[in-house]
Amino acid sequence: IGNIRPHVISLLFRSLVSEPSMSVSAAHQALQDVLSLSVVTKEDGEGTNKSQSRLPKELLQTCIRPVLLNLRDYTRLSVSLLRGLERLLSLLSSWFNKTLGEKLLEHLQKWTEPELIKACNIWKAGDEPIVAAGILNLFSLLPHASHFVEPLVKTVIKLEAVLNRFKGHEEGSPYRKPLARYLNKQSQYTVSFFFQRLRTPMYSELFQHVVALEESETLRSYLSGRQCSVNLLNVCFERPLAIIRSEKTSASKAPTKQSNGTSASVAEIMSIHGIALNAGMQREAVFRHEIDSKQKKLATLQQEVTRAKEALKGILTNAADGKELDDAKKRQKIAQAAFEKCQKDLNEKKLMYATEMGRPESSESASKTKKMTTDALELQYQGFQLVETLAKFKKKYLPEHNDIVRAFRWLWRSKGRHLRLQNEEAMPLRFQTESKLLGSLLVEYASACPSDV
Repeated sequence: IGNIRPHVISLLFRSLVSEPSMSVSAAHQALQDVLSLSVVTKEDGEGTNKSQSRLPKELLQTCIRPVLLNLRDYTRLSVSLLRGLERLLSLLSSWFNKTLGEKLLEHLQKWTEPELIKACNIWKAGDEPIVAAGILNLFSLLPHASHFVEPLVKTVIKLEAVLNRFKGHEEGSPYRKPLARYLNKQSQYTVSFFFQRLRTPMYSELFQHVVALEESETLRSYLSGRQCSVNLLNVCFERPLAIIRSEKTSASKAPTKQSNGTSASVAEIMSIHGIALNAGMQREAVFRHEIDSKQKKLATLQQEVTRAKEALKGILTNAADGKELDDAKKRQKIAQAAFEKCQKDLNEKKLMYATEMGRPESSESASKTKKMTTDALELQYQGFQLVETLAKFKKKYLPEHNDIVRAFRWLWRSKGRHLRLQNEEAMPLRFQTESKLLGSLLVEYASACPSDV
């Protein structure tokens, strides 16, 4: 029996990377039984029980080596090999060090160059991304792999950017579920990484999608913890809550400010709450744009006046009848009136521009007042989306987080939300759902806790 055992175990390891799925499953189950039956518990000198395997270390290394040799070259990777390695890692993950993860990452990055991969002509057209997804799926089984969060996320973003260059993968990414399984195992590092990048849609869209996947249960549980709720408020809602606190403080000092003539103008108030006449432009850019438009319109009207005058002159020269002459005079008069009105509007706009641009902001407003910038609006939007997802999977999420509910009540009653709703046509489309998202979350809380309405 002793002489047969090494050959049988070696056969089982080789079967893990074979093609028939039934033989792979049978080999995996058999190895699982062999490894569990070969474990013995011994008591060390300090009276602590330790588990040890009766299988020789050399035997296991010999059996694993052929599988690992295939990982040296990315062109030797196949779906069956990767699935076999996945089962191997589930059995003996502690036997592998971080160099395996580094090698897998190196291979995975090859798929960011579709032309290189297709030129190999090794995999069936359309199967190339499946192989890459198989590589990615191994990271959730690697021990001590928290340092791969950043490089893996960035690599997946690059992979998805070129996914449409592979046949049959124009829609839907095969990479997100494998990535979610890995990130689910590294919840703390994942949250830390993405919270620093929530203002960047490239990262926030990926994070929101991963959190909503079934594979991310542990990640959602971590996000639902007390510490994460505090971090969520600090990251996503720090700016709007700071503005609310500032307004409450300013309200008590309002009489003094008005007597000194330093109360904020309507334009400054709108700017503080993230409302601009033209999203993404500064005041000066807006004025310049309007003045340029009026100058172009004035030039067009000037041409119409010129044409009307020439037409009238031609009619007078040709001694046309009275009706034709009256029509020409009327057209000339209308063109002249439109020109003069546009010229007046342009002069008023220039005067307004000179007045606004020549008036400096108050030092207090410039130095102390925080504004709802585009980044602040984006972070708030991501915060609402994240809370909505967590509340969807855990009905008691909002009732268990009074700090978030209290902050949301403040935001609902805030001047900023009210002004943004009144001027939503001036807001980017992405942020026009603020009141809807916030209202739906508060209604959900009221349904769960009717006594706290």
